[in-house]
Amino acid sequence: MSITLSELLQSRDNRQAKQRAMFDKHRKTVLSLTLVMPGSEKRNALTLRLSPKAVELIRNCFGDLIVEEAEYDLETGFEALYAVDLDLHEAKRKACEIEDSHPLGRLLDIDVIGADGEPFSREELGLPARKCLICNENARVCMRNRTHDTNEIIAEISRIMSKDGA
Repeated sequence: MSITLSELLQSRDNRQAKQRAMFDKHRKTVLSLTLVMPGSEKRNALTLRLSPKAVELIRNCFGDLIVEEAEYDLETGFEALYAVDLDLHEAKRKACEIEDSHPLGRLLDIDVIGADGEPFSREELGLPARKCLICNENARVCMRNRTHDTNEIIAEISRIMSKDGA
């Protein structure tokens, strides 16, 4: 099912409200997991296969540090939130380790949220920006400039998942 830009923006606002509520409840760092999926179809066969693997990666990495978790399988895309008993810097370090070292990590977007409600960036840890799935340039630049065709990116996502057995 295709979604509109308005629906996507509303889902982002809803996710931020859920992040804030989870932080306020526990006063702990919050991880916000979403899946990389370009285009207007955010819930599809690829994301349905990837989401349980993504949850497993988070649980394996953060384990007993997870105080609460919540999963949302939405038309606007899979989301999961985790309150973790870990400071912002260490949580971001572990999240980046998943994104950078696991074969499926490039398909995950793990934001780390603190008291101010804003994502803590890789750059604040002195880490480089994430790279594009296709050309290894800065992913944000490619996304903003629409450097690559959506079908090309989806094909690369499918290839990465097949290679990992997902």
